[in-house]
Parts: sequence; C-alpha cells; structure tokens
Amino acid sequence: MDFLRVMQKVDIIEENPETNEKSTYFSRIEDIGLKSIFIAPPYRKGFYLPPKVGKIITMWITAESCAYLFSVELLGYPSAPVPFWEVALPINVKKIQRRQYVRFDIALDVKIEIEDKPGDPIIALTKNVSAGGVQIVLQEPLPEDSRVKVILPLTSEATVVAKGEVIRIVFPQAPYEKITTAIKFSEIEERARDLIIKYIFRKQAERRQKERTLFNED
Repeated sequence: MDFLRVMQKVDIIEENPETNEKSTYFSRIEDIGLKSIFIAPPYRKGFYLPPKVGKIITMWITAESCAYLFSVELLGYPSAPVPFWEVALPINVKKIQRRQYVRFDIALDVKIEIEDKPGDPIIALTKNVSAGGVQIVLQEPLPEDSRVKVILPLTSEATVVAKGEVIRIVFPQAPYEKITTAIKFSEIEERARDLIIKYIFRKQAERRQKERTLFNED
C-alpha cells in the first residue's frame, strides 16, 4: 500500500440506494496502522457522513502519477482523543494512470468562449471527454488554432473550467452531420483534471453495471 500517506486527502464516494445518485465526501488519512487506517470523519457542505460499522466504503486517492479507487470496511469510530474513523486496509484496488487520459463518449452541454473575441459563449455538446481535452460538435467551425475557455458542467455540483486550443477540425462527410472540433486543454487545475478522471471512471463503472444487468436479465 505504498500509495497511502498520512495527511493525504481522500474522497469518499457515497451512493444513495433509493436514487442511485452519487455524492463525494472529503476526508484525509490521519494515521496508518498495521491492519487499519484512521481517517477524519468524511464531510460535505458542512455535513458529516453518518457512520455505520461494517459498511463497505468506496474511496478515491490521487497520487503523483496515478489515481486509486478501492473499497474499505468501516471498523469503528472512536471519539477519543479526537473523532476519527477506523477503516480496514484497502481491497479491490484499481490503479488508473493519470497520464493515460481515457476518452469517454458522452453528450454534455458545454460553453465555449473564444479569447480576444467578446460576445456570448458558444453553446455546444461534447462528443467525448477526457482529462486532456474535449471533442465537441458544432454547426459552424471555430477558427483554427483558436484559444478558448471551456466551461464544462459534469454534474449539478461540479463544473470544470479550463483554457484550451483548437487542434483539429473534422468537417462532415455526409449531409446533416455536424462539425467535430477537438480542443486540447492548455491550462487546467489538477483538481479539475481529477474531477474529470473520477467522473469518467464512475460513468464507465455505471455503464458496465448496466451491461451486466442486461446480460443477466437475458
């Protein structure tokens, strides 16, 4: 478990069993024992996640060059001398190379602002998304080599803002097709990049789960 460090920030992914909606709670590693890890009580918007001993928790950690998604079991939540959660060592660890920006095909609303060209933002749809950039579909082409600002709402609570440049324009090969434009991020905060990686990983997992469900039902 070399990727675990004291004072390292961790995200707790909590799923509502009734709505299947996922929320992210924030925590950090306070101490690492031989058989367990001690973390700060996960919180989100001023509220703490209610503890339940025996519950399996999904956690996400971002290291220097990789991200790790894994499960832990809540063993207890002693309160002395300070409150913390004790969780078991990680199981089902999945390692993601952050440099390998996986593209995920999904249609999301996105706003594009062209630098040095004031006016209303261009509203478009993504064709695919990655932590390195986006492909969007448009009615009219953007000027080649344009520098742009990308405003990409991933969820109602998470919006990514980045600067980028137009690196490729693909014109339609058939009637009624739209123009595809590739934008590479040139300036993006690491936190924003991590949000995209987590979003893609979650959506991939949801898609695989749906596929498994359909297969089992058949």
